[in-house]
Amino acid sequence: MKNRLTKNQAIFCMAAYVVFYALLTACCLLLFVRKSDEEFFVKLGYFIVLAVFLGAIFLYFYFADIEILKSRRKLLAVICVTFVCFLISIFISKVNVFLSPYALCALVLTLLLGHRVALFTSLFTVIIYFVSNLIFTDLTGAALYGSLFEAIVTIILAVFASGRHIKRIHYVFVGISISVVAAATVGLSYLLYIPGYSPLKIGLGAAYAAGSGLLDVMLMFLLVPALERLFNLTTDFRLAELTSTNNPLIKRLFNEAPGTFNHSLTVANYVEACAMAIGEDTFLARAAAYFHDIGKLKNPNYYVENQTDGHNPHDEIAPELSVSLLKKHIMYGVMLAREYGLPKELESAITEHHGSFPMKFFYYKARKITEGELDLKNYSYDGPTPTSKINGMLMIVDASEAALRALNVNDALAAERLVDNIVKERLDLGQFDNCDLTMNEINIVKQTIVTTYVGIRHERVKYPDVKLSAPEGEK
Repeated sequence: MKNRLTKNQAIFCMAAYVVFYALLTACCLLLFVRKSDEEFFVKLGYFIVLAVFLGAIFLYFYFADIEILKSRRKLLAVICVTFVCFLISIFISKVNVFLSPYALCALVLTLLLGHRVALFTSLFTVIIYFVSNLIFTDLTGAALYGSLFEAIVTIILAVFASGRHIKRIHYVFVGISISVVAAATVGLSYLLYIPGYSPLKIGLGAAYAAGSGLLDVMLMFLLVPALERLFNLTTDFRLAELTSTNNPLIKRLFNEAPGTFNHSLTVANYVEACAMAIGEDTFLARAAAYFHDIGKLKNPNYYVENQTDGHNPHDEIAPELSVSLLKKHIMYGVMLAREYGLPKELESAITEHHGSFPMKFFYYKARKITEGELDLKNYSYDGPTPTSKINGMLMIVDASEAALRALNVNDALAAERLVDNIVKERLDLGQFDNCDLTMNEINIVKQTIVTTYVGIRHERVKYPDVKLSAPEGEK
């Protein structure tokens, strides 16, 4: 069922397709068809082609990136970005067809949802725009085909030049690159389609095309912050903001649960190193670690890392009550995540980082004072188990960091054995069955944890206890 849509998801996708088609049809009727004298069957053929192209986009998602169709917010984001960029391109093309920001859709979708979605969706949108101009406008020659070439080239460049960056200066260079390539493409189009060309006309067309690249980046910086909040999506920009120490939740964690705050920072360093080692998103990995334990803000003194006076309230209550109290940090964490508008990816890290693993300490404590057999499920977290590689890594790192710190392990071999046992227990209980972590990646994660731990605990030179004083003349 992982690569299939549920009935509700399929219905939503069909409704989204109808809405998307209706929006583009209305747009084309208002801006293209209404002003055209083309015959009825030409117009009918155009709207059939439009339906086929949109269907091709949805089919691509189904076979190549079904997670887009499974997530309502991601599918709605694709529709919204595509439609808005389509409208912007049409209106700016009224000034000059080469000035239109064809790469805008590609830039925005790359940041919001990744390269594959951006490339395929942007290219199909450009084809729809080209067919509209071909049938219903007077554009010919360099203006018609040159704008198509410009769009295709700049889209490909935008998708593969964007990458994963949080430095704004990088996107300035991306805009300049798009401008140069767009200008060169338009200049070449004039040479191909206009015999006896005018250098002034070529220069003017190239100048408009160069302006489109800068316009792409400027509009991207306006649209991305609004869209990532509107659809609650994660971009590297947003993740960098969330992991700032100025974030209100991080401040609360620092002030109200300092032990959990320091634990989260340490886990973040481990998870980021693990994500880098297996090629996962380091920004998302760090953010997941920062917020995975925010539920401990409720009753922080019930968690050992926040107990500074040696008093442990669990010593005075039944193990069943302890389990109930500790499990609530997941529920309260989700409540805080929704209250503060955290992305769904971070909410899943909160709910999945313990999976359905048992709280062994309280299970064994209950067995000592109870006759007969106990159901292990009554002393386990409610799940679900991790559904992503990052959440799977977070589960391993969270348990490993706590155990290594609690047992004060001194050498790499002992640390390796401890981490091996932690992973084996979770493998035996099926904690990684629903995520895509391979055994090779799990081994890389284990080795990275040990290497990072040894690096943190490296030996320092013992300085002699000597008091220094200034020479007599300098007193």
